[in-house]
Amino acid sequence: MLTGIYAASSNDINNDVPESYHLLRFYSDGIVLSTVVTSPDNAALDWLQSLMPSIGQWFTADNVAVSQGTYKIRDNTISFTTVNELGQIKVVIDHDGHIVKDTIVLKSYSYFNNTTRDNQVFQFIMH
Repeated sequence: MLTGIYAASSNDINNDVPESYHLLRFYSDGIVLSTVVTSPDNAALDWLQSLMPSIGQWFTADNVAVSQGTYKIRDNTISFTTVNELGQIKVVIDHDGHIVKDTIVLKSYSYFNNTTRDNQVFQFIMH
């Protein structure tokens, strides 16, 4: 099974928008969490590194603000669907991809806004 937290940059084309990171957290029991964090300024990588000590405290299955799902791995392929319900809004996203060492490359489809994101590269950042 897979464990740990992985991050992918979600750079916006508009340089006026602070950089954000899509975070995934995998647990050995098959649970996966997903969230996006946005940098308060343009020093996003430094900002993400400053978050590391506290990520384990708020990026948990008990936090209703993060999406959750169950992942499946076969050989080097991974698939999962994450769901988040806040009020009357339900966000469902399918993820499929492959694992190479400490990297996961995913294609995602959001049913919420009917968009597809290809080749999202997630790097392992911490356990």
